[in-house]
Formats: sequence, structure tokens, C-alpha cells
Amino acid sequence: MTSMRSAHGPKPLNVHVGDCTMDDGKAISRDEARRLITEGVEPCPFCSLENALGMTG
Repeated sequence: MTSMRSAHGPKPLNVHVGDCTMDDGKAISRDEARRLITEGVEPCPFCSLENALGMTG
């Protein structure tokens, strides 16, 4: 997961597959990744995390 600093702590920007080269954030569980996506955090457009999690269509 990639995040940026905000006044209220880190704010998630994108959620990534574990080996995505576009990510430099911290590792999270599959359940946490699913939760973040359902709460509106964008999945990475390059690594197709939603496919890896079985969340397509």
C-alpha cells in the first residue's frame, strides 16, 4: 500500500500486489487490501490487485 502524509496521519493512495514495482509502502493482509478497496482506496492501475483478490466485475 502506498500512502501520503496528512494532518490526520498516513492516507492510503493506492493498494498494490505484493511484488508491484510501483509500490514503496508497507505490506498489508489480503483482507485489509479488500477492505481498503471497498472503502474507496484505488487499486493500482498497473498491477491489477482486484484481479489477484478475485474482486473483478
